[in-house]
Amino acid sequence: MNLIFDECPVPRENLLAREGMGFIVAMKTLDKARPGVAAQGVGIAQGSLDVLLTYLGNLQKERGTLPDIPELHSELGTISTLVEASRALVYSVARSIDHGDKSASKDAAMAKLYSSDVAVEVANRVLSLIGLVSLRTGHSAELMLRDSKITQIYEGTNEIQKGVIALEMIKELKKAGREKTLV
Repeated sequence: MNLIFDECPVPRENLLAREGMGFIVAMKTLDKARPGVAAQGVGIAQGSLDVLLTYLGNLQKERGTLPDIPELHSELGTISTLVEASRALVYSVARSIDHGDKSASKDAAMAKLYSSDVAVEVANRVLSLIGLVSLRTGHSAELMLRDSKITQIYEGTNEIQKGVIALEMIKELKKAGREKTLV
């Protein structure tokens, strides 16, 4: 269903910005929405890690011990580090926005890009570690992987985020008077 307003004047006091600035207002809104998607990515990654830890806990109860496999230790170390790095990036951009930073575009895009990629990567790793049982439709690990993928798409795909980051970096260089170093 489309809603179209035609010949519908808006009083000046109700305008969000100057007339014609709607696109810029919409883009600035994304700066505050993207960290929410990034936080969702962190939650999915943490949820995937929790699924793995539950699986390992159940395995330990069944066998009396966990397998001493260096690859498993390596994966646990990698996964937990990815989750915490992602969380730190989201907290950092949220803090900037809370403190009124008007130039959060780059940080918001970085948080969304990184956290959504981490969500997919962690979900994939967990799915691989748990094995065939996790491929069953409705299994928590399988659901995490499906849920993680959308975070790379909405509020701007991750390719869009890379462009936002690059444009903001170029603006920063120009502002600092170093545009000649871009060659």
